[in-house]
Amino acid sequence: MIAREPNGTILLVEDDEQVRTVVRRILQGHGYTVLAAGCAEDATRLMDEHAPEVDLLLSDVVLPTTNGPELAEHLRSLRPDLKVLFMSGYGQSVLAYSDLSKTQVSMIHKPFTPSALVERIRDVMT
Repeated sequence: MIAREPNGTILLVEDDEQVRTVVRRILQGHGYTVLAAGCAEDATRLMDEHAPEVDLLLSDVVLPTTNGPELAEHLRSLRPDLKVLFMSGYGQSVLAYSDLSKTQVSMIHKPFTPSALVERIRDVMT
């Protein structure tokens, strides 16, 4: 794959290692810098270390110790202008029951194609 100009930094939070690996490769192949975490605790640590660089949180809705909307709310306390895109394989997600559903967050449903993911990220980041 041809290297591309950097498009921004994405904090990817996905507890399924295989999904995380595939999504990371897709994003890196499209010029994004990816900080990947398998849980909310690792995501918080990465955000503490890289908050000024992170342009977007791409998080699964369902995580082992919390959920994506709660994680996003916490990370937005560190970076209020953080853009958020949730991924979910569930038809009815916990996003619908969260206060974040009324703010600047978006959703992409699994499974998705690489092109659909990249297009959705571009939409959210602009």
